[in-house]
Amino acid sequence: MQGVTVVVTCEPCLMCAAALSLLGPARVVFGCANDRFGGCGSVAAMHAAGEAAAVACGGRGGESGGGGGGGGGGCGGGAQPTTRRGFPATPGLRSADAVALLQAFYESGNPAAPVPRRVVVPVVVPERIEQLE
Repeated sequence: MQGVTVVVTCEPCLMCAAALSLLGPARVVFGCANDRFGGCGSVAAMHAAGEAAAVACGGRGGESGGGGGGGGGGCGGGAQPTTRRGFPATPGLRSADAVALLQAFYESGNPAAPVPRRVVVPVVVPERIEQLE
């Protein structure tokens, strides 16, 4: 992905930003911040280069690469340490438009979504707990 500019509506989440940091795009440009899960500075700076990251690469999860028994190189021993390339992140591109676009999407719902298989029962929340007693 070197040389590629990624443009997205909302700041990439922690997992997506970590994946992008391994791929090393030229830059990532986003509209609005992701205050709950943002990986480009709002919650964590996963876009920063140079820190080691564990990358699952086949094998069994939970194994570490150190300590006895010879595992050799390659990708068969679980998580392998790798250095994040990182990428420059540019926030705030038409952020008000990005927020409005996301709000409109979530308010209107998705008409192409499949019909739920289970019956959704509305939850009634009492105004005061004393009324239940």
